[in-house]
Amino acid sequence: MIKFRAYLKGTGIIVDVQEINYKYEEIVYENGRYTEVADFKDIELIQSTGLKDKNGVEVFEGDIIDCYTEGLSTVKFEHGCFGLVCNGYFEGFENVLGKLE
Repeated sequence: MIKFRAYLKGTGIIVDVQEINYKYEEIVYENGRYTEVADFKDIELIQSTGLKDKNGVEVFEGDIIDCYTEGLSTVKFEHGCFGLVCNGYFEGFENVLGKLE
């Protein structure tokens, strides 16, 4: 299953998306014990890579990862796959999985 988080532009908070409604162009998320709705124009969707780091934490697009050979790198979806951007260059996960910390 594809998982998403959303960055709420107005508050700077990242939330777990419960539902995406394309018809009304909004997402549904839980805020404590309440269910909230946010318009597409007020959020930035962040997709899960489906991978977990060495601590078992799910890795999402935009996360910063320490790569042994390249240093700090940003997770990005580009050219149809997830990968790392370091020093301005993109490299797909298939080429760097053995190097991730």
